[in-house]
Amino acid sequence: MWNRARVRTGETAVVFGVGGVGLNVIQALRVARASRIIAVDTVASKEKFARQFGATDFVDPRGVDVVQEVRRLLDAPLGAFANAGGADWVFDCVGRPEIVRDGLEMLDWGGNVVILGVPPHDTELAALFTRLTTVDRGIMGCRYGSVRPHHDIPMIIELYRSGQFLLDELVSATYPLDQFETVLHDLHEGRLARGVLTF
Repeated sequence: MWNRARVRTGETAVVFGVGGVGLNVIQALRVARASRIIAVDTVASKEKFARQFGATDFVDPRGVDVVQEVRRLLDAPLGAFANAGGADWVFDCVGRPEIVRDGLEMLDWGGNVVILGVPPHDTELAALFTRLTTVDRGIMGCRYGSVRPHHDIPMIIELYRSGQFLLDELVSATYPLDQFETVLHDLHEGRLARGVLTF
């Protein structure tokens, strides 16, 4: 997140998906001192994890217009030219084209959608072309956080040692290997940030 998006202090962000990837994006945004971090997930019980890692707001998109809800939270103008106004950054940690499309609709001028989630290889994206050209919005892919291991791993270790980066808290529970189906069930139910199988 630090290498590809380069979020600046005071900027706003929306994170779709509060799994392991999303939680790490949220805490990287907290470390970068984003002013608002809006987590979006269809499992409402994940709100506690999102807030623990640094989210300032949580939206369950079921039954609501998620674009309008995010714009409302950020006091973005309604009916603005090319739907401008909203978040500086949107992170898709799920890998769904509708999230990218919604993300474009909730960005401010010059904002960017960062795609981290991995959809099926033949997934196509359809969006309004003018949402990119008229208000300088962008879409960027990001593979493995654009990580630079020799630089980033020591940095994360130092952030962890200083208490700024949560690693232990990512592991909500451990399970014996033969309970891998239980781990998957608990993840889908929102009971875990991450479950670890022990050998």
